[in-house]
Amino acid sequence: MLVMAMAVLLWRMSENRRLADLLPSVYGEVTVRFKSSAAFGPGPGGYDVILVVYSLTEDIAAAMAEGGAEWLEQADYSANRPESQRLGSWLPTPIDGRYVDWADSRECATPSTDGRHACPGVAAYLGGYDFLEEIPVRMTQEIDSYLFRPGSYISKRRLGYLIVSPKAQTAIFVHAG
Repeated sequence: MLVMAMAVLLWRMSENRRLADLLPSVYGEVTVRFKSSAAFGPGPGGYDVILVVYSLTEDIAAAMAEGGAEWLEQADYSANRPESQRLGSWLPTPIDGRYVDWADSRECATPSTDGRHACPGVAAYLGGYDFLEEIPVRMTQEIDSYLFRPGSYISKRRLGYLIVSPKAQTAIFVHAG
């Protein structure tokens, strides 16, 4: 029993380290606050989704808030990152359909704000293959509050998006595709 508990603990520690590696190293020690992922179909042509919400330290969040997009871009290039983790330009929020189609209400089959996952919003991006059943509505609502109000930043990666809210001391990695 003890061996099994140790194995589970080691697995969780390695998984959290792998998830932390999705962020630039200058973000320092982060805590994974929420994670959910799924894969549908093998290899090329398959579909995978991941949502990871991190808590940032107060000093890193303060540096982000003070330096804004310039600090974030410098942080991205502070380490030699793999191509899949390279970022585009950082844009301040709020965002709209000019940056991502899932932020455009015209792309929604049925715009909603009735306690379900909202569209437009991050739920529209993650929505394939019933993945949203794995994510609490409060989580997509929290992310949308960062995206559609001033004070946060978003950057498109080769795979997915990185969103930061310095005020909330939060970073989010989201990918669907």
